[in-house]
Amino acid sequence: MSYFWTGHQTSIIAFLGVLLAIALSNLLTWKRLERYPPASVLPRVSVLLPVRNEAQNVGPCLRSLMLQDYGEYEILALDDDSQDSTASELARLGTEEPRLQVLKGKPLPDGWLGKHWACHQLAVRGCGHAPRAHCPAPCGVGAGGGESGPVGGDATARGSLMA
Repeated sequence: MSYFWTGHQTSIIAFLGVLLAIALSNLLTWKRLERYPPASVLPRVSVLLPVRNEAQNVGPCLRSLMLQDYGEYEILALDDDSQDSTASELARLGTEEPRLQVLKGKPLPDGWLGKHWACHQLAVRGCGHAPRAHCPAPCGVGAGGGESGPVGGDATARGSLMA
């Protein structure tokens, strides 16, 4: 019986040794991102923001998106027939930021759902070469404030679209 447990313990120690050897070899041989030179040309990215009745959230969301440190990007915001002051807030922000393009949504065709139609209109207008980033509204509410998209509520924090 003693041999049985000793054999299992030896097998477990050998297995853990192999895992340690693999981890160490990966640590020593894999190139880290910072070892590569920075890209000479960054692809253009289109950030697509479909909004409907988001007057409270669209300002902080767009301000946080405009603080990105990635150089080649555009923000396309589509007002999808909002009933509140979202359109006027978008128009005001559009005059402040040249990378922001404000679009008015077209009427919903038969067979389409609202958010899908809005995203389709944005994707057709985007000119980015990289996969497009989609920020579902509301994206500026922050933690604990309901649904929160990929950008937090702190509009003063800098970030990167490619992080």
